[in-house]
Amino acid sequence: ALPIYNKNAVQVIVGLSVPQLRERFEDLLHDDNCTHDEKSPSLLAFASGKITAIEDVPDKAFSEKTMGTGIAIIPDKGIITAPADGTVVMTTDKTGHALGLMLTTGMEILIYIGIDTVKMNGDGFKTMVKPQDEVKAGDELIKFDIEKIKQAGFDPITVMVITNFDQYTALQFEKTNEAEAGKTIIATY
Repeated sequence: ALPIYNKNAVQVIVGLSVPQLRERFEDLLHDDNCTHDEKSPSLLAFASGKITAIEDVPDKAFSEKTMGTGIAIIPDKGIITAPADGTVVMTTDKTGHALGLMLTTGMEILIYIGIDTVKMNGDGFKTMVKPQDEVKAGDELIKFDIEKIKQAGFDPITVMVITNFDQYTALQFEKTNEAEAGKTIIATY
């Protein structure tokens, strides 16, 4: 627990991300020029294609938000890009169908390409990064063959899950239909 004092109020923050929360809170308290018009951190599209609600993903692990909240894209190009600056924390070496990121803001993200594509054993997937690599928003992370996924009988829908979403109460997904990887803002937090 970490108390923060401001004139007549005391705020107590408890949890694993206390340092990041404290820093943000103190910045707000000490910034006399703070306005509500300041830009919130954002997430860029991780793939190009049609945006779909996570609830509509045909896999209960995602649609029921078992791993966290997020958003899905039905890709029309076979490239996954970083949604924001961060560090690669996990890749699926043999299958290439998923990876994990820790953003510079502390947000934890899992990007998962296709439904049951783990069964393809990496055929049609090429991971461009490895764990501990630092990435910038828009950097290419994975290349994949959409047609190969479809020919193998799998759905190429790609999901981005924020696993620690409960730490980002201002998280909002944009209401847009189409996304361009590395360019379209799909969420703010």
